[in-house]
Amino acid sequence: MIYPRPFPRLAPLILALMPGLASAATGPPPPEGALNLAACHGFYTAVVEHSRLVATENDAARLRRDMLAAMMNALLAEQVENRSYKVALMQSRVRARSQMRNLFRNADFDSDPRRNRIAKGQIRRSLRACDSLMIGNRTAHS
Repeated sequence: MIYPRPFPRLAPLILALMPGLASAATGPPPPEGALNLAACHGFYTAVVEHSRLVATENDAARLRRDMLAAMMNALLAEQVENRSYKVALMQSRVRARSQMRNLFRNADFDSDPRRNRIAKGQIRRSLRACDSLMIGNRTAHS
């Protein structure tokens, strides 16, 4: 028995759904500041996770992460209809979290002291840049 190929039957359905998918993803892309905010949320999420792994409490990092989450949620509330905006912010957050986790891994577990030092410096610079986004941070510009 010869079975019909499924693609010819699915092609009209896929083509019918394409405009709907395209319209859900339209809208202006997020500005660089919003992407930076999402990345900082990802960085501080990784910091909080790292502090749990090494059994140290980091309330300051948790507070900053929660503030960044609130700021990001406020941005997302303004763009409810723009699905691509939300996707871009989440991608930025996840990428930054992964990057920070790799930096922590290098800073703590790499056998090369030079790479440890470089990773620690990158962590400090990234978090310092994120701290400049916080409201009321007076040391950000010094």
